[in-house]
Parts: sequence; structure tokens; C-alpha cells
Amino acid sequence: MKNELNKHKNIGIASVKTNNVVWMIMLILFVLSPVYISAQTIITITDEVQTDSSLVNTTVNMYGKSELHIINKNNPMPESQINLYSEDAWLFFDHIKPSVVIAQYLGQIKVSDQDAEINKNVRVVIYLNGTVVIPQSPNYKPLTVYEDSAYGGASLELDLYS
Repeated sequence: MKNELNKHKNIGIASVKTNNVVWMIMLILFVLSPVYISAQTIITITDEVQTDSSLVNTTVNMYGKSELHIINKNNPMPESQINLYSEDAWLFFDHIKPSVVIAQYLGQIKVSDQDAEINKNVRVVIYLNGTVVIPQSPNYKPLTVYEDSAYGGASLELDLYS
């Protein structure tokens, strides 16, 4: 009977030792393995000009008369999104051609929480050596002219490209 008890006692000790070894190996693997915690950065720009080389895992919300200049031409905004909430919130890609912005980055841009779409809610045009994304519909009237001085008399709103 004593031998029988010792036999069960040894099995219990062996299984406890095995469980400890398994947990120890798991702990070592966890500590040694790279852990990537991806916290998204949120930037709010209101009535100011800001320049960044690139934006990584960032949401940018732009309000009022704002400009964001992104100067990196190689993958300037991985895992990022730009929200334009004003007709005067302009996004500049200082060194990327409009065709590249349209093809590669327009899907990361929203206008008042709607996907950016050419000839619907954004214009994408050349700006110096790059591009500017302007959140304006094709019906946007950028200029009003008046018949008299001091905004007097009849007025006429001019279309883009008038």
C-alpha cells in the first residue's frame, strides 16, 4: 500500500513539474517575442498650418482654414486617415504628383466622413512640385464679384475655371 501511495505521489509531482516547465517555456517565448502594440495617434488641426514628414498609424481631423503639408514622397501615410471637415481644410503632398495621390492615397482621405471622390467632393490639383487635395465639390463658387465698390450693386458668383 505504501508503494502504491508513493507511486501516485510521484506522478502528481511529475505532472506539477511538467506544468511548471510548460508555463516557464510560454513565459520565455512571450518575453523574447516582439510584441507590437499599435496605438493610433489622433491629431486635430484647426485654423493652422502644420507640416509633417510622414504620418504613421495616425488619424488627422482638419477644421476651419487649415493646411497639412506632408513632405515625404515614399509611403507618406501608412495606416493613416485624413478627415477634411471644411472647404478650407487643404491637404498638401509637397513632393507627390496628383496621379500618384489619386491612385495610392485618395482612399485614405475623407470629406465630412464621406470617402473622397474626384469630381464629387474633392479636387486634386498640382501645387508647386506636388499636389493639393481640396475638399470642394464641382459646384463650388470661389469668387463673387460686385458691380459697385464696397460690395454694392448686383453680384455674380464665378465657377471654378471661369
